[in-house]
Amino acid sequence: MSKRIFTVSVVVLTIFLAMGLAAFIPSAQAATISSGDLIKASTSAVYYYAADAKRYVFPNEKTYKTWYADFSGVKIITDAELAAIQISGNVTYRPGVKMVKIITDPKVYAVATNGTLRWVTTESLAASLYGLNWRTMIDDVPDAFFINYNVGAPINNVSDYSPAAATAASLSINADKSLIVPTTGSVLNIFLAPDTPVAGNIVPGTVINFTKLNLQASGADINIRSMAVSRFGISSNSDLSDIKIINQAGQTIASAASLNSNNKALITFNPVLVVSANITISLTLRASVSANITSGQTIALGIAALSDLDLVSGAVSASFPVVGKNMSSGALVVAPEALTPPEGILIAGRSKQGVAIFKVSAGQAEDMDLNSVIVTDTGTGKVASSWYLYSNLRSDGKSISDPIATGIMNSITKKVSFILTAGTVIIPASGSASLTVAVDVILVDGATVKNGDTLQAIVANATDIIATGKASGAQINGSAVTNTTLYNVLASWPYFSLDPASPKNVLVPGINTLLAIYDVTADAADQIDFLNAATNSSGLANKLTVNIAHSCTAGIGSGFVLQDEAGNILDSQAVDVCNSNSVTFSFGNPTNLGISAGATKKLYIYADTRGAKNNGDTIQLYLSDSNLANLDFAINGAGNYQFAQYAFRNNIYASPLAR
Repeated sequence: MSKRIFTVSVVVLTIFLAMGLAAFIPSAQAATISSGDLIKASTSAVYYYAADAKRYVFPNEKTYKTWYADFSGVKIITDAELAAIQISGNVTYRPGVKMVKIITDPKVYAVATNGTLRWVTTESLAASLYGLNWRTMIDDVPDAFFINYNVGAPINNVSDYSPAAATAASLSINADKSLIVPTTGSVLNIFLAPDTPVAGNIVPGTVINFTKLNLQASGADINIRSMAVSRFGISSNSDLSDIKIINQAGQTIASAASLNSNNKALITFNPVLVVSANITISLTLRASVSANITSGQTIALGIAALSDLDLVSGAVSASFPVVGKNMSSGALVVAPEALTPPEGILIAGRSKQGVAIFKVSAGQAEDMDLNSVIVTDTGTGKVASSWYLYSNLRSDGKSISDPIATGIMNSITKKVSFILTAGTVIIPASGSASLTVAVDVILVDGATVKNGDTLQAIVANATDIIATGKASGAQINGSAVTNTTLYNVLASWPYFSLDPASPKNVLVPGINTLLAIYDVTADAADQIDFLNAATNSSGLANKLTVNIAHSCTAGIGSGFVLQDEAGNILDSQAVDVCNSNSVTFSFGNPTNLGISAGATKKLYIYADTRGAKNNGDTIQLYLSDSNLANLDFAINGAGNYQFAQYAFRNNIYASPLAR
């Protein structure tokens, strides 16, 4: 059996079932046909009669329904007339309407002109192009029909492809296949511009560009007398004023209008707005937002229906309503929360270590169903590939100890997308949920991951967190959060704390006064060493900087001494405690300090305090969180030292001592 006969037999079956037997009773007289008509003879197969005087086959009903809503326009011709029309090929999906895939290929493709398939490379990109319910916009194409398509360039950014623009550019199968289309009159095509403003948060009392429309005339110039702009969303007419239309040059092309009781602002063009044939123009819908708009409101602007356009002549082609993204007045606010322990440290090779908590709060207007979260790693390394998202609030009945979503970090963009099943997390109006981000940390290998590589999990853009309003059904965006904790990845790390026996309150000046005792605990992952330059593979001595707060202004004496708990001197520095703001100790001068995995040792800090001469003079030491250089150390003590640094997450203060 030939491929052509096989294809037609499938069409006979599928369209026969879809239309029913009565729809295929041949008429007594053959119809007159012209380019663009749907035709059939005595069998059930329906064809498209194209401008090249050939007929094109619909492989199945799904393909047909991307072009036509029903079969009411099918014309019946005789079998002899049908046989005289050469079959040229199969009709492919109308661009922009649906995405497609085949069972044997996991990739999902958007359809471009003439059956060109463009791989949609990420789930977040699919959601941006086709909405939160993008999974319902995918059709499986049988392998036998996949040969009708060809593969084009992948889609890596939203700017690479616009479904609305792709559909508008293929007004007919003739246009999609670049066949010669006779001009039958002027048509105004209206669709969202690919760069229409993204969903975002409204700032009260400001002017906002809500929607960008592209208008394209085919056949002849189109003159527009007026256009009614409609308000959509959970809001009131009093929230907006001065609705305007702005052209590509940034000029207002008609007088501002106000919303009427039908939520429409009628904008009249005087003179008429001319859309020249075969030229695309862009119009931006702009409005002023009330300074008194309440939290939780959502607003979008667009053209609701065909009747909202008054043309001098011609027809309109659009998929109404043509509406921009919803803007929200603080409906979904995201803020960082503290996550401890650990204090800015990730241990290499450990799984599900927390790196950020985001508090997500809904506005007062409606409950929010959380749809997706995109997290960006702005750190210096690539320390985690597997990422997890948890929530303290679950609406699906599952345990909060289980992740609500998982994702793999894109090694190029350093972004990970968490896509949630509808109803997983529903944030109540005026309520909030905490989202915890955790990662599996890769082992330190000195190449891909090095000691001291950093990770910082942020929400880079407001559009990176999306929810759906339960009452409005509108897409709501959150807010960016970039001030999260910076984490350092280490094979092991030392934890510093003030020892309970550290001196308190009274300062007794002397040549060797104990000012502080710090406990240092090595993580259970590996031994920690503080080494001199000769034994450190980095060629540098490990160092510790201790900050000094004091009220004495001039001193005398021999400076500082750093000792371990056995009384060994680790370093001494000729720094005057009353004349300096810090002292930096170099370990191994003369004695190194090693701390076994999981063990704790003590550091004693002494100083010559004879310069504190006056009653009321004070001295206080503290470990500062100011920068990474305040501490460095060595890991892996078996002759394979790895150098590392990290900043104390918070200042660790010894008690102030006063004379």
